[in-house]
Amino acid sequence: MMNVDEFNIKNSLEFYNKMNDNERNEYVSQYLSYSKLFLKYLFEKYDLYKYDKMFEKELFTPVSEEEYDIYQKISGDFSKFLFLRNDLYIERLSKDDREFLNNKSRNNDFELDSKAIDFIERTFRNVVLENCNDSYNILYGPNNSEFIKPCNALVFGFKDDEFGLREGENDEGWRKRHLQQLLSFDVISGFICDSISDELNIPVEVIKYNYLDIKKKDNSKVK
Repeated sequence: MMNVDEFNIKNSLEFYNKMNDNERNEYVSQYLSYSKLFLKYLFEKYDLYKYDKMFEKELFTPVSEEEYDIYQKISGDFSKFLFLRNDLYIERLSKDDREFLNNKSRNNDFELDSKAIDFIERTFRNVVLENCNDSYNILYGPNNSEFIKPCNALVFGFKDDEFGLREGENDEGWRKRHLQQLLSFDVISGFICDSISDELNIPVEVIKYNYLDIKKKDNSKVK
């Protein structure tokens, strides 16, 4: 399991910095437990596993696990390409809900049973989505429009070995493949968004990242 030293999503928040080591360990455990349940809920309910096969069919190559950032590490058990980009607000959960996560972690029980499904469906809008007016957007990376998404959106990231040459491929071959992949990405990501958005009644976005460092989400709001 990821330890406190590796966990750098929320460490700039004042409440997190004021925690002692035991409190931080518990918070990280709860964060990872919620992530695992929520991702399992999404991937199983909406069959998101199939999209890895679609990306591979279009000759996308996953990055090596050694290059994973914090978001890819959390989502890596579910996909080689997709990862949850929203930060989670575990502190918004009730004491009973946080104890539910503690029990899941202690028992290593992440089966998607009826209690787990009810828990996720009851809490995810409060835990996963930003608490802001719908007219605002959030910046999820470098400061350009591709990374600005609605504040009430469920946001996935996508990352592949974009600039790597395949065996026997030259620069011209890469350019042709890359152009086709950009078109394919738009189509496949559209499938992903549509399959989830209509049922959950929230915006769903997929952001394509490259070798630029994935910045921690900017909490400033962009109109």
